[in-house]
Amino acid sequence: MNVVVTNPPRVGLKIAAGFAPFRIATVHEAQARTGLLAAFIRPIYREVKEAQTRARLHAGEVGLDIYGMREKLAEKGLVYRPADAEG
Repeated sequence: MNVVVTNPPRVGLKIAAGFAPFRIATVHEAQARTGLLAAFIRPIYREVKEAQTRARLHAGEVGLDIYGMREKLAEKGLVYRPADAEG
């Protein structure tokens, strides 16, 4: 039978502040947890983002623009030129 606990005991603010530099995932991992979800539940955000990226690529958008690489190449003095470009 499942049990719902309301108003569980909370750690003091001073102790909680001491964990702040470790970030929430680290504390959960230290407690042998895999995150805020059960181990068998996978978040869908990654799959949704991948589907959106595939749709943008299929529509003809260049991966350099999707991933912000064009600007990084320009910082290094490089220019992207498509294979069908003249020159």
